[in-house]
Amino acid sequence: MIDTSDMLFAHRVFRRELSDAPELIGGVASGDTNRSALIADHLGHMVAALHHHHTAEDELLWPSLHARIPTSGLQIQQMEDDHAAIAELVESVETVRTPWGKSADSTLAAQLIAATEQLSARVDTHLEDEEQNILPLIGQHITGDEWKGVVKRGAEFLPKNKMALVFLGLTLQNLTPDEQRQFLAGIPMTARIFWKLLGQRTFNAYRDKLYGSG
Repeated sequence: MIDTSDMLFAHRVFRRELSDAPELIGGVASGDTNRSALIADHLGHMVAALHHHHTAEDELLWPSLHARIPTSGLQIQQMEDDHAAIAELVESVETVRTPWGKSADSTLAAQLIAATEQLSARVDTHLEDEEQNILPLIGQHITGDEWKGVVKRGAEFLPKNKMALVFLGLTLQNLTPDEQRQFLAGIPMTARIFWKLLGQRTFNAYRDKLYGSG
């Protein structure tokens, strides 16, 4: 049975960042475009990560599970339906995110808060269902090599700049010390070295700018 903890770790990032987003948006003063651009960019990174996470599952997990355990077809179909519903909510967020980021308009902020709250709630319900009902099936019916392919596919969106370190920090901040050691042991040596030399400092600066250092 394979270890699917990587998915649990990713889920914690989505839950936390989407849950925090409405408060961040609401805290931006009308017309403060420097701040709105920062928050809008952060939210954009989160929904892009969510899209790639779901695309990896759609392409590499669900077809295999449908073929191997047809008796669980309804549960797997629910995952696919959830992804379609979440994609529509993401589109609602994206429709408002960019213009709000450029304008810091208060009316757009209210629309974005509502859209993000809907997305966060729907994602949370989906992830709970996936963790309870689908991860055990993945652990039993997906091979280790196949799982590595899913993890790799989901991470392909990561930019080759400081945001890769930020995403690593977003993951590690939600883990226990034992989970951090486990996670770091599973990433390439080069990434571990960059994290040790630059990562924590880069991530701390990013989070301080996003939330304030106080």
